[in-house]
Amino acid sequence: MDIYFIYRSLKYYFPSFVRFQLFGYIFREQKIGKYFIAGKNTKIEKKFEAGACCCIGSNSYIGPKVIFGNFVMISNHVNIIGNDHISEEAGIPSILAGRPKNYYDLKTVVKDDVWIGQGVTILRGVTIEEGAIIGASSVVTKDIPAYTIYAGIPAKFIKKRFNDDEIKKHSLFLQKFREGNIKLKHDRKPVFIDS
Repeated sequence: MDIYFIYRSLKYYFPSFVRFQLFGYIFREQKIGKYFIAGKNTKIEKKFEAGACCCIGSNSYIGPKVIFGNFVMISNHVNIIGNDHISEEAGIPSILAGRPKNYYDLKTVVKDDVWIGQGVTILRGVTIEEGAIIGASSVVTKDIPAYTIYAGIPAKFIKKRFNDDEIKKHSLFLQKFREGNIKLKHDRKPVFIDS
């Protein structure tokens, strides 16, 4: 039996306190929500946070200070990297120029229900708003608006994900979940508390 499968299965049964205190300490200040899954050979750096029901595919690299909302779905070979060298100073090689002043404050935020395709590279410090989709092999260099689909190098607007009425309906579900009015019975079945 695969040791990863055993670890992933046991993780679901740990009480929240143990999972956040014990695993958060061991895995360098990481806070993960219920039903979090990370694929084989994925490396997650320190100060990582993820909400409920998030999935990161295999062979991905998640840099430091990354925050995921709920229901974030990331495919294989995705990297959140970069924005960490000064390259604009003539006469000083980049390797000697140091890091930008805001380097240690850079946070990458991926909000609720974002879907990131295979092989995407996201520069650190970017915010991807709720409900956005990033096409495979794209390079995200700037913030992505809510409920849009972006793709390409660099990633450019393709189309809106939903019409205005669908956005309201989808946003309402995510809001109710954040407020605790919807619970997850397991990673594929929501239970509505209020009618």
